[in-house]
Amino acid sequence: MRRAYLEALEALKGAGLPRCPAEGPVEYGKRVEAAFPEAHPPLARLTALYLPVRYGGKAEREEAEEAEALALRILELCSTKGSKAP
Repeated sequence: MRRAYLEALEALKGAGLPRCPAEGPVEYGKRVEAAFPEAHPPLARLTALYLPVRYGGKAEREEAEEAEALALRILELCSTKGSKAP
Protein backbone atom coordinates (compact mmCIF):
# COMPACT_ATOMS: atom_id res chain seq x y z
CA MET A 1 0.00 0.00 0.00
CA ARG A 2 2.71 2.45 0.99
CA ARG A 3 4.80 1.52 -2.01
CA ALA A 4 1.87 2.09 -4.36
CA TYR A 5 1.24 5.51 -2.85
CA LEU A 6 4.90 6.48 -3.13
CA GLU A 7 5.00 5.26 -6.74
CA ALA A 8 2.01 7.46 -7.53
CA LEU A 9 3.68 10.45 -5.87
CA GLU A 10 6.83 9.84 -7.90
CA ALA A 11 4.82 9.68 -11.14
CA LEU A 12 3.02 12.91 -10.29
CA LYS A 13 6.31 14.54 -9.41
CA GLY A 14 7.63 13.54 -12.83
CA ALA A 15 4.55 15.17 -14.36
CA GLY A 16 5.41 18.45 -12.63
CA LEU A 17 3.26 18.03 -9.53
CA PRO A 18 5.57 17.22 -6.62
CA ARG A 19 4.11 17.04 -3.12
CA CYS A 20 5.45 19.79 -0.89
CA PRO A 21 7.16 18.63 2.33
CA ALA A 22 4.58 20.23 4.63
CA GLU A 23 1.59 19.25 2.46
CA GLY A 24 -0.70 16.56 3.77
CA PRO A 25 -2.11 13.87 1.49
CA VAL A 26 -5.59 15.40 1.35
CA GLU A 27 -4.30 18.89 0.61
CA TYR A 28 -2.02 17.47 -2.05
CA GLY A 29 -4.98 15.68 -3.62
CA LYS A 30 -6.86 18.96 -3.84
CA ARG A 31 -3.92 20.60 -5.59
CA VAL A 32 -3.66 17.68 -8.02
CA GLU A 33 -7.39 17.95 -8.69
CA ALA A 34 -7.01 21.60 -9.68
CA ALA A 35 -3.93 21.07 -11.86
CA PHE A 36 -4.53 17.58 -13.28
CA PRO A 37 -8.22 16.64 -12.88
CA GLU A 38 -7.86 13.29 -14.69
CA ALA A 39 -5.48 12.03 -12.00
CA HIS A 40 -7.64 13.10 -9.08
CA PRO A 41 -10.12 10.18 -8.93
CA PRO A 42 -7.47 7.45 -8.76
CA LEU A 43 -5.33 9.54 -6.38
CA ALA A 44 -8.30 10.25 -4.11
CA ARG A 45 -9.12 6.54 -3.88
CA LEU A 46 -5.47 5.59 -3.39
CA THR A 47 -5.18 8.18 -0.63
CA ALA A 48 -8.31 6.80 1.05
CA LEU A 49 -6.73 3.33 1.02
CA TYR A 50 -3.32 4.60 2.10
CA LEU A 51 -4.19 6.81 5.07
CA PRO A 52 -5.47 4.09 7.43
CA VAL A 53 -2.41 1.95 6.68
CA ARG A 54 -0.08 4.93 7.12
CA TYR A 55 -1.46 5.51 10.59
CA GLY A 56 -1.28 1.96 11.85
CA GLY A 57 -4.02 0.03 10.09
CA LYS A 58 -3.66 -3.10 8.05
CA ALA A 59 -4.63 -3.53 4.43
CA GLU A 60 -6.62 -6.43 3.12
CA ARG A 61 -5.22 -8.19 0.07
CA GLU A 62 -7.96 -6.81 -2.18
CA GLU A 63 -7.21 -3.26 -1.02
CA ALA A 64 -3.49 -3.71 -1.66
CA GLU A 65 -4.23 -5.00 -5.17
CA GLU A 66 -6.55 -2.08 -5.80
CA ALA A 67 -3.85 0.33 -4.60
CA GLU A 68 -1.36 -1.16 -7.05
CA ALA A 69 -3.85 -0.81 -9.90
CA LEU A 70 -4.55 2.80 -8.95
CA ALA A 71 -0.83 3.62 -8.85
CA LEU A 72 -0.45 2.10 -12.32
CA ARG A 73 -3.38 4.18 -13.57
CA ILE A 74 -1.76 7.35 -12.23
CA LEU A 75 1.50 6.38 -13.89
CA GLU A 76 -0.33 5.91 -17.22
CA LEU A 77 -2.05 9.28 -16.86
CA CYS A 78 1.23 11.00 -16.04
CA SER A 79 2.92 9.37 -19.03
CA THR A 80 0.13 10.58 -21.29
CA LYS A 81 0.27 14.07 -19.81
CA GLY A 82 3.99 14.29 -20.47
CA SER A 83 3.59 13.25 -24.11
CA LYS A 84 0.85 15.76 -24.98
CA ALA A 85 1.81 18.86 -26.90
CA PRO A 86 1.40 22.10 -24.91
